[in-house]
Amino acid sequence: MCVLTFIVIEAKLEDSDASVNTFVSVKLKLVQSNTQTKKGNNPKWDEEFTFEIENLTGGLLLELHSKGLLWNKLLGALWLPLKQIPQLDEKRESKVWSLLNAEVIFQNGVPIGTKTPSKHLLLTSIRFDVPNEQPCLKNLII
Repeated sequence: MCVLTFIVIEAKLEDSDASVNTFVSVKLKLVQSNTQTKKGNNPKWDEEFTFEIENLTGGLLLELHSKGLLWNKLLGALWLPLKQIPQLDEKRESKVWSLLNAEVIFQNGVPIGTKTPSKHLLLTSIRFDVPNEQPCLKNLII
C-alpha cells in the first residue's frame, strides 16, 4: 500500500467576477474531500489531502466549483491517472500549474477523463510517499 499526498495550492480564474466563491473537490474512487471556500479570482488554499492507494486503477479527479446559493457550478476539472503520477519524496516534490477542462468524461458513471479546455488554472503538488525508503509502487496491483 502507498500513500498519495495531494496539495491544492491556488487557482487563477479568467473572466470571473472578483466576488466569486470557489472550492476544489478532490475525488479518488468513492472518497471525496473539499477545500474551504475562498473568495476572489486568485483563491489560495494550500490544503493537503492524503489517500491510501491499493492499486493504480482509475485516477484522481479535481473539480473547481463556484459556490452558489442553491447549487454549485463546475468551472473546471482535471483528471490525473494514478499510473502517471511520479513517485517522489518530499525533497523532490514539485508544483505544477494545470489548465482545467470544462467537462468531465464519464463511462458507466465513473470518471475517465476531461475535455474542452477552460481558461482557469490550478496549482497543485502531488506525490506518492515512499515508506521506509522502499519503492511502494512496485507492490501495487496495476
